Amino acid sequence: MSNFTGSKCIICENEFNDNDDIVVCPECGTPYHRECYQKEGKCVNVRLHDQGKSWSDSEYADNENSRKKCAHCGTVNKPHAIICENCGASMVDGLDFQQNDQNGSYSGSAPNMNQGFNPYGAGFNPDDKYCGMNPDEEFDDIKLSEAAEFIGTNKFYYLTLFKRMKETGKKISLNAICLLFPQFFFANRKMWTETILTIIVTVLLSIPYMIYSMYLIGTSYDLPYSININTDSFEIIVTIANYMTMAFRVILCLFANWLYYRHMIRKVKTIKNTAGDDSVQKIKVSGGTSFLNIVIAFGVQFLLTAAAFLCFIYLK
Repeated sequence: MSNFTGSKCIICENEFNDNDDIVVCPECGTPYHRECYQKEGKCVNVRLHDQGKSWSDSEYADNENSRKKCAHCGTVNKPHAIICENCGASMVDGLDFQQNDQNGSYSGSAPNMNQGFNPYGAGFNPDDKYCGMNPDEEFDDIKLSEAAEFIGTNKFYYLTLFKRMKETGKKISLNAICLLFPQFFFANRKMWTETILTIIVTVLLSIPYMIYSMYLIGTSYDLPYSININTDSFEIIVTIANYMTMAFRVILCLFANWLYYRHMIRKVKTIKNTAGDDSVQKIKVSGGTSFLNIVIAFGVQFLLTAAAFLCFIYLK
């Protein structure tokens, strides 16, 4: 195996010698020390497998200074990768994937943008719209490149999250904005079914407190059916409705991202089946975010709440 002498094992980073016991990956031809390969139990050169290419010493030498090796699983990734293509671990020191708000901001102090500092690390390529991930990777029969076009804003957070959901099967993640205003998150992401259902549930659960508020402002004489505010039963109803509202928001906080993931899969599949050659542009238009939708959702909720209020005043 002297033809590999001078090249490096990409697992241990040591050069091959004439007397080394060397094995090669049968799929891509990447050489390893036998001991290193047996320790990993697989070829870690996932990038070549995904691209359908074969290992060459010249290609390795050209990319040696720019390639990235995952500290967690040892997989060799693209030069600008910020998460491992194999295990999803961070490839940037100190980068935290926890979402703090609707826009998926990250914990830690904010960088001074006036200093030209790259918040994602020196290895991040801001022009890579796939965030260092394989654009041909599939999520339930849609490609990562199509998912990136649909997500639009904040694609780094959601591509990372959706990749983990696909690989682990977990549906739970935190979406802090849904703990307060789930209907506006759904509206912003153009999820109108979820938006309308959330508004309806929110308005219905607010009715007991609305009745109580009418009593406080002195309109209880207009309440229909002689509703008696000053009873333990009504107080219990108000309390139960408040707890149900809290529980509803907590559930959406935990599952909103998964609902968005399933919404994305359905929409992209539908567009691909019907749009033909214009599918990429329609995917981009159907996805993304819309502040106007938030305004519309606010107006719809206001009108429904006002209608419920007027019903209690004028219906006898």
